[in-house]
Amino acid sequence: MQNQKRSWARSVACWNDMKDSLEDAIKIGGNLLASEGNIVEPCDDEEQEIINRANKIEAHLWFDVYRWAIENDRFSARERKLVSNIYISVHRGKKFRKVNQAEGALGLMEKTRL
Repeated sequence: MQNQKRSWARSVACWNDMKDSLEDAIKIGGNLLASEGNIVEPCDDEEQEIINRANKIEAHLWFDVYRWAIENDRFSARERKLVSNIYISVHRGKKFRKVNQAEGALGLMEKTRL
Protein backbone atom coordinates (compact mmCIF):
# COMPACT_ATOMS: atom_id res chain seq x y z
CA MET A 1 0.00 0.00 0.00
CA GLN A 2 2.80 2.43 0.94
CA ASN A 3 4.61 1.85 -2.35
CA GLN A 4 1.43 2.59 -4.29
CA LYS A 5 1.08 5.97 -2.55
CA ARG A 6 4.70 6.84 -3.26
CA SER A 7 4.47 5.88 -6.90
CA TRP A 8 1.23 7.89 -7.30
CA ALA A 9 2.81 10.93 -5.65
CA ARG A 10 5.73 10.69 -8.05
CA SER A 11 3.59 10.38 -11.13
CA VAL A 12 2.86 13.28 -13.46
CA ALA A 13 -0.85 12.50 -13.29
CA CYS A 14 -0.86 13.13 -9.54
CA TRP A 15 0.73 16.55 -9.95
CA ASN A 16 -1.60 17.45 -12.80
CA ASP A 17 -4.60 16.51 -10.63
CA MET A 18 -3.24 18.69 -7.84
CA LYS A 19 -2.61 21.59 -10.20
CA ASP A 20 -6.16 21.33 -11.56
CA SER A 21 -7.63 21.29 -8.04
CA LEU A 22 -5.66 24.41 -7.08
CA GLU A 23 -6.89 26.46 -10.02
CA ASP A 24 -10.15 27.18 -8.20
CA ALA A 25 -8.44 27.92 -4.88
CA ILE A 26 -8.40 31.40 -3.40
CA LYS A 27 -5.38 33.34 -4.61
CA ILE A 28 -3.01 34.91 -2.09
CA GLY A 29 -2.03 38.47 -2.89
CA GLY A 30 1.62 39.12 -3.62
CA ASN A 31 1.72 41.73 -0.87
CA LEU A 32 0.93 39.02 1.69
CA LEU A 33 3.81 36.82 0.59
CA ALA A 34 7.25 37.46 2.03
CA SER A 35 10.22 35.38 2.90
CA GLU A 36 11.13 35.19 6.56
CA GLY A 37 14.33 37.14 5.99
CA ASN A 38 12.51 40.14 4.54
CA ILE A 39 10.03 40.72 7.35
CA VAL A 40 10.88 43.94 9.16
CA GLU A 41 8.57 45.54 11.64
CA PRO A 42 8.09 49.25 11.04
CA CYS A 43 9.37 51.44 13.84
CA ASP A 44 9.59 55.12 14.66
CA ASP A 45 12.79 57.16 15.07
CA GLU A 46 13.04 56.52 18.82
CA GLU A 47 12.75 52.75 18.37
CA GLN A 48 15.27 52.82 15.53
CA GLU A 49 17.72 54.68 17.79
CA ILE A 50 17.37 51.91 20.41
CA ILE A 51 18.07 49.29 17.75
CA ASN A 52 21.08 51.28 16.50
CA ARG A 53 22.52 51.59 20.04
CA ALA A 54 22.26 47.84 20.56
CA ASN A 55 23.85 47.15 17.18
CA LYS A 56 26.84 49.34 18.05
CA ILE A 57 27.91 46.94 20.81
CA GLU A 58 30.66 44.74 19.43
CA ALA A 59 30.89 40.97 19.83
CA HIS A 60 33.95 41.07 22.09
CA LEU A 61 32.03 43.21 24.61
CA TRP A 62 29.21 40.65 24.74
CA PHE A 63 31.80 37.94 25.34
CA ASP A 64 33.38 40.03 28.12
CA VAL A 65 29.95 40.44 29.76
CA TYR A 66 29.35 36.70 29.53
CA ARG A 67 32.73 35.88 31.08
CA TRP A 68 32.24 38.53 33.79
CA ALA A 69 28.79 37.14 34.65
CA ILE A 70 30.18 33.63 35.10
CA GLU A 71 33.28 34.65 37.04
CA ASN A 72 31.31 36.89 39.41
CA ASP A 73 28.18 34.72 39.60
CA ARG A 74 26.04 37.51 38.14
CA PHE A 75 22.86 37.14 36.09
CA SER A 76 20.56 34.17 36.15
CA ALA A 77 21.38 31.11 34.06
CA ARG A 78 18.77 32.29 31.55
CA GLU A 79 20.36 35.73 31.29
CA ARG A 80 23.84 34.23 30.86
CA LYS A 81 22.51 32.01 28.08
CA LEU A 82 20.92 35.04 26.42
CA VAL A 83 24.20 36.98 26.58
CA SER A 84 25.97 33.95 25.09
CA ASN A 85 23.43 33.78 22.26
CA ILE A 86 23.77 37.51 21.61
CA TYR A 87 27.55 37.16 21.48
CA ILE A 88 27.34 34.31 18.96
CA SER A 89 24.84 36.19 16.79
CA VAL A 90 26.80 39.44 16.79
CA HIS A 91 30.04 37.54 16.17
CA ARG A 92 28.40 36.01 13.09
CA GLY A 93 27.41 39.46 11.84
CA LYS A 94 23.73 39.41 12.72
CA LYS A 95 22.03 42.63 13.75
CA PHE A 96 19.13 43.41 16.05
CA ARG A 97 16.05 44.07 13.93
CA LYS A 98 13.32 44.32 16.56
CA VAL A 99 13.09 46.93 19.25
CA ASN A 100 12.11 44.46 21.99
CA GLN A 101 15.25 42.40 21.34
CA ALA A 102 17.41 45.53 21.33
CA GLU A 103 15.83 46.76 24.58
CA GLY A 104 16.45 43.39 26.22
CA ALA A 105 20.09 43.43 25.13
CA LEU A 106 20.61 46.99 26.34
CA GLY A 107 18.94 46.07 29.64
CA LEU A 108 21.46 43.29 30.16
CA MET A 109 24.31 45.65 29.36
CA GLU A 110 22.87 48.17 31.84
CA LYS A 111 22.78 45.49 34.58
CA THR A 112 26.56 45.17 34.29
CA ARG A 113 26.94 48.77 35.43
CA LEU A 114 25.01 48.25 38.67
